[in-house]
Amino acid sequence: MQLESFLGAGATLVTVASVFTIIRVASDKWHARRLYIDDHFSIVADIFLIATFATLYRLLKAAIDPTSSLYYVSQLQVAMVFLTGFSMWTAKAPVLLLYIRLFGLHKWMRLSCLATLAVMALVILIGDAYNAAKCMPQDITSPGYIEYVTNCNRVGSTVGVICGFVGVFSDAVIFCLPLPILAKLHLPLAKKLGLSVVFLVGALAIVTSAVALKYKWDSLSGEATDIMLASTLSVIENTVVIIVGCVPATNALWSKLAADTWLRSKIDTLFSQVSHILTTRKSTGSDQTARQQSSEQNSSVIHLHDDVGYPGSRNGRPTTAFGERKDAQSNTVISLEDMARSR
Repeated sequence: MQLESFLGAGATLVTVASVFTIIRVASDKWHARRLYIDDHFSIVADIFLIATFATLYRLLKAAIDPTSSLYYVSQLQVAMVFLTGFSMWTAKAPVLLLYIRLFGLHKWMRLSCLATLAVMALVILIGDAYNAAKCMPQDITSPGYIEYVTNCNRVGSTVGVICGFVGVFSDAVIFCLPLPILAKLHLPLAKKLGLSVVFLVGALAIVTSAVALKYKWDSLSGEATDIMLASTLSVIENTVVIIVGCVPATNALWSKLAADTWLRSKIDTLFSQVSHILTTRKSTGSDQTARQQSSEQNSSVIHLHDDVGYPGSRNGRPTTAFGERKDAQSNTVISLEDMARSR
């Protein structure tokens, strides 16, 4: 991947994330007349994303520039480790805080979100402290500087892999946490489709973070990797998570602005027609099943009546249900009288 491609892709991703963040802040400010704590964290996440992308670009540009000093590159590398961890945490924090605000009545949801935030923060802080202790820039004229650069690269790769595992874990938690609650909700078709799109985007974040982790692992193992592609995947991961956290506010703003527009009315009409067709098919299937069960029950009753000799039976027996029993009783009485006479 070329540096210009990284610049174009990263700038586009950062711009999209910034637009969604602005929409989120404007929507909550308009509807609620205030900003929630997750809104403030989304602003911080966007700032860290921009800083991370800018530092990554400078680091990659310096790495391929033969005139750049090792001291300058090592400074950027240490700064990059700090920014990557904080960018990841601030990108995922707004989503988890949004879960607490929306589903906070469920105690397990609150505890799960807070525990995820705490584990992420603890791992990132420990990794940054270890990186700071091992990779503080030294004077290039000091003895053993080349060995210091080598060790620093290995430490940075190790911290990157650890943060990558935490990123995949947190993305999976963010994806799975609301599923038990949403599965119990009876939502219109339009909202179900909207949630499906959101979860598909969330699945994309998991895949992206997993692929980025694979590149970090290869780098730690000493294999040749495309550093620019791996950096792009990291930017994509944080951008997607920021967008997912902004979707509810974006939908609310869209509902407010487009409530009376021609496009919104056409979309609502389309969803209503599709929902009506699906409901009609479901009702028709239920009615056919009910008729079939009723027909089977009536058939069983008719066979039962034929067996007991009800009127209209076709077995040639008497027309009364208990005719045969009466005949049997009369025959028994006659035979007893004959016996008495014979005696």
